[in-house]
Amino acid sequence: MEIQELHLKHFGKFEDRHFYLNDGIQIFYGENEFGKTTIYQFIKAMLFGLEPGRGRGVKTSEYKRYEPWENPNYYAGAMRFTCGGRHFYLERNFDTYQKNAKLICEDDGEELSVEDGDLEVLLDDVSKAAFENTAAIGQMKVEPGKTLAESLEDYAANYSAVQAENLRVNEALGRLKEEKKKAGKELEKEESARREKRRQIRMQQEYLERQKHSKQERFQEVSVRLKELERDQKAREERKQREQEECNRQIREELYQKNQEESQSQNRKEDHETIRNRNRAGGLGVIIVFLCLCLVGIILAVTDLFALRIPGMILSVAAGVGCLILWLHKKKEEQERNLRFRREKGEVEIRWQDREKAAVTEEQRKRLHWKSEELTQEIRELSRELENLREEEEELLDRTEREKNQMQQIRALDLAAERMMEIARETARDFRTEFQQSASEILCEITNGAYPTLRLEENGELRLYDEHRILRLYQVSEGTAQQAYFAFRMAAAKVLLPADFPLILDETFACYDDNRLKSALKWLRKQERQVIIFSCQKREREVLDTL
Repeated sequence: MEIQELHLKHFGKFEDRHFYLNDGIQIFYGENEFGKTTIYQFIKAMLFGLEPGRGRGVKTSEYKRYEPWENPNYYAGAMRFTCGGRHFYLERNFDTYQKNAKLICEDDGEELSVEDGDLEVLLDDVSKAAFENTAAIGQMKVEPGKTLAESLEDYAANYSAVQAENLRVNEALGRLKEEKKKAGKELEKEESARREKRRQIRMQQEYLERQKHSKQERFQEVSVRLKELERDQKAREERKQREQEECNRQIREELYQKNQEESQSQNRKEDHETIRNRNRAGGLGVIIVFLCLCLVGIILAVTDLFALRIPGMILSVAAGVGCLILWLHKKKEEQERNLRFRREKGEVEIRWQDREKAAVTEEQRKRLHWKSEELTQEIRELSRELENLREEEEELLDRTEREKNQMQQIRALDLAAERMMEIARETARDFRTEFQQSASEILCEITNGAYPTLRLEENGELRLYDEHRILRLYQVSEGTAQQAYFAFRMAAAKVLLPADFPLILDETFACYDDNRLKSALKWLRKQERQVIIFSCQKREREVLDTL
């Protein structure tokens, strides 16, 4: 890639300003406030865009810092460059409300799309961070309270982030992490649904268990009642059988006695008939005599005949006693008849009540038997439902196929991330080896062989090796530390950037003496890439003219 023209339409202090560049080393000379840093920021903004800051950083953002002094709404610029032997024209409008970018291949007029990543393809996927940490090289800045050596070691310690950015490891790991997070959410969703289903099943099981227990208790009550009714029924049948046997015995005895009486009665029938006829007349006479005596007694009782009073009274008393005895006999017979009637009536009522009670008991027994069968069926159904729920719960104890797939996906993502990290570590080791070799060659050349080796340790510490000893950066001069920094950045650009990507050096050699500057420019002139140098001194041009 080679930048041919910069057109700052409205950018910072520049308005409609053109700068034309050549291949090889291109020097932008100017005193302070000339705008050298503005030109560098314009190149970076054209290649990677310029976004406004947010929050508290808005006022100090690069977007705000290089906003046009005149007519800030027209915030734009253009650049011509070559890439892969083809010529391109890139135009950008940085204004927040009119932001757009246009990329055209001037060889055939094809319009490409910056939004779709065509410019990134031309830049070989070099990111803004990689550009700032490799191709764009300034003087090593020293933070307050730190030496140059400490600042350089801090930069080296953070250099792995640039490497990861270039290798896209973090981006790939981020995608894997997102995929794992997504799979984890799906798995948690499936597990949560399975737990909720198990909870509902357990609640349903508890409800059915209560129903089953209640019906079993009711079934037990019905069974007990049925047994009681069966015992009562059996007792009634036994009592009825005993009563029937007793009745049959009495009937047999009465029949036997009746047969005996009939037999005797048949034998004495004629005697009874004779005696009855005889007694009929005698009895009638007795009755007549009795009545007459009563009448005589009454008459005598009311007469004044003293002689006849006592016998009459005796006769009257005798007649009264006889009548009383006769009445009492009749009364006793009547009472016996009533007693037999009431007893027979009571027996009939008892038998009727027994029949009614037996009928009621039988009806109750039928209802209870039907209820028992109904409860048995319901208990059987509840047991079947509980068994089905237990089987379903056992099935839920195992992960579903979807969950197993999610678990396999998570394991695969973990394995992929682990493998990617392993590859990244291997690549980092290979990169460190290649980087150290390149940095050592550069440092050896620009120090004229004084320091043949520059080593980057795994902890980020930089060490210099001369022919006799190992030196840490704080043990060498700041000029040598600046050379180590230059070699470090040039090696990074050589390893991480395309071979023809331009290098931009902003006041990089301010602390170099003439010999160090000559060695550095000599090395740069050998490189087959465009080098853009911004400087407030004329030394760079003068040294180049002598080479």
